[in-house]
Amino acid sequence: MVQAILVLMTLLLVSTSSAAQAKKDDSLDHIDLYLHTFDVGNMIYTNFGHSAIRVKNRKDGTDVIYNWGMFDFGSPLSFSLKFYMGDLRYRLGVYSYRRAMAQYKYDRRTIWEDKLNFTPEEKKVFYERIVRNNTPEEAYFQYQYFFANCSTKIRDHIDATLGKTWEASLEGQTSAKSFRDMVREGYQLNPSMDFLLEIGMNSRLDRPMTRWEAMFHPFALREELLTFRNGVGDPLMIEGKKIVTFPRPEAYPYVFRLLAAILAVPLVFAIFLLQKRAWKSEPEELLEPFIGLRILGILALPLILFFGFCGLVLPLNWLLSGHQDLHHNVNMMFFLPFDWVFLPVAWHLLRKKSPKLLTQKYIKILRKYLILHLLLGFAVIYTWATGDGSQDVGRVMLVAIPYKLTLALMVNFGLTSGKTEGKKRGLSARRSKPVAGA
Repeated sequence: MVQAILVLMTLLLVSTSSAAQAKKDDSLDHIDLYLHTFDVGNMIYTNFGHSAIRVKNRKDGTDVIYNWGMFDFGSPLSFSLKFYMGDLRYRLGVYSYRRAMAQYKYDRRTIWEDKLNFTPEEKKVFYERIVRNNTPEEAYFQYQYFFANCSTKIRDHIDATLGKTWEASLEGQTSAKSFRDMVREGYQLNPSMDFLLEIGMNSRLDRPMTRWEAMFHPFALREELLTFRNGVGDPLMIEGKKIVTFPRPEAYPYVFRLLAAILAVPLVFAIFLLQKRAWKSEPEELLEPFIGLRILGILALPLILFFGFCGLVLPLNWLLSGHQDLHHNVNMMFFLPFDWVFLPVAWHLLRKKSPKLLTQKYIKILRKYLILHLLLGFAVIYTWATGDGSQDVGRVMLVAIPYKLTLALMVNFGLTSGKTEGKKRGLSARRSKPVAGA
């Protein structure tokens, strides 16, 4: 009997010890989870930073990065078309920390590493979720710039781990910034993209983001995680350190102001020369307006080419693109689809320094088109100035006004059905002018 009791107690102790060991192993104490936040870079796809998760296993020595920002760029044309149509697939990639560090240094981007401070139960749930995400069935996802990217995937996994309490705690709380503010900040490093997107994106970007939505940006995700609490009231993430440090690329925030200034100088000079006709009565002075016309042609030709292209593309975006941020764009009233009708006039002014011979019918059409152009532009500027417009057009207006003024001057001074009398008189005066000393 005594022997049976001893055997039973021994089995019970072994069972208890095994259960305790299993529970200890199940706690994942040997695994450390870190958030990696990447600083901005020079490339278009790095202008907003990046987020990834580091999983360090101290038991088996593995150390890997979970990166939801992987995509196939094998065919740039195919990639660009899919992105434009809103049908771009990204995937989760898992690779060694050593490889990641080599890439970090090659990219010359500062990386912040902060430790995620889950409870044992939360850590287990989160770890199992991301491991399960790394399967062929779940690794791919439909990329959406603001709502499904490398940062939002991490946010959503954490929120699911916390039983959806994180999103619920932020309900109704708005960010101090709009989507447009974030886009402008990101593309200060890439002025050409900043310029194109400011023209191409619509009023959907102008509403304030919620704090939850703002976490599409890696910096916002890191900031929120540093202030949120886990299930037992401790900080969900412990601020860590920079594992690599590099200087941030130079920003160019004043691209529209600079372009407006560049356009204003020749435009003002052309206006000054064109007004010589009204200020001077001497025949020899009447050639100066034609110098102004040539300056106007030099300025108008590239503007009509580019903004005429914008006028064609903006409505096509509404019809064809899968990105709703490119639809119903108010900037379509600044740049119209048929602006290239002004190209023949600009080209002739540039090459010949004199108005192109045009029919009266064509001149009437261009003048009516110009009046429509000016009225639409005025309507947009008026609604923006009075606060009635839903789309922020303040920056685009800085280049749209010089563009419309250039068209107006070209039509007013450069359109005629015959050679101007002033030019005849000017040329005649120059030919008959006596030579000094004769």
